[in-house]
Amino acid sequence: MSAINESNEINEAGPKAGFLNSIKVKTKVFMGFAAILVVLAAVAGMGYSSLVTINHEMELYSHEIEESEAAASVESHFFELEIFVREFAATSNMEDAKKVREIAGKLRTEIADATKLFKNPEQLERLANISKDFEIYVKDFEKVVKLDVEFEKLIHEVLDPVGDLFIHNLDKMLEEVVQEGNSDAAVYIGVAREHGLKAEVYANIMIGRKDDSYSQKVHHEFDEVHAALKALGPALKTDAEKQLFATLNEEFET
Repeated sequence: MSAINESNEINEAGPKAGFLNSIKVKTKVFMGFAAILVVLAAVAGMGYSSLVTINHEMELYSHEIEESEAAASVESHFFELEIFVREFAATSNMEDAKKVREIAGKLRTEIADATKLFKNPEQLERLANISKDFEIYVKDFEKVVKLDVEFEKLIHEVLDPVGDLFIHNLDKMLEEVVQEGNSDAAVYIGVAREHGLKAEVYANIMIGRKDDSYSQKVHHEFDEVHAALKALGPALKTDAEKQLFATLNEEFET
């Protein structure tokens, strides 16, 4: 999955921001939402495959008391680890990521200690498999964290400023057409502003709650803004109005 390749380092944020600034408002919103869905899918996928593998290996452990206790501790901590991984995917709370790393450190030690405890070659081979799957799980989680950080940067450094600038320019244009006495243009700008704000609200809900049911509402509000801007163009009279309109179109068009 290219979105979580290790080459996507955080220090690439500068060039990426330049690319994103060339993408139109609506596209940016849905790119951001797609990114967070990738986070959830990645966690779900790695959780399922790794958990099934590790649980299967645990069931094959010896029933000797000391060995059983070691196996139970590893299994218990892995379940605890998965809980915080899923919490992070749902909330993007870095405290959950910190907890994941803390539990992962304990698990790594427990697996190493268990390797010293077990003597049976077959059991040692299973432990080696558990260790391998565990490290893959942790590595994948760190990829998810990086992707989530990039997503947050997209929201705060690109989407929010672009939305604010769009509304600001609408207000500036409204002031211009009112001064010129262009009532038709004022009505269209008011409609574009209303639906632009609604699009922003619905987009924030969609992304913040990771709720795809709001995507159609976002699409609808963007379509309404587009229709209002399309009607606004022919209603403009002065060069100043048309220049502001060209700026709005450049910011909004998909």
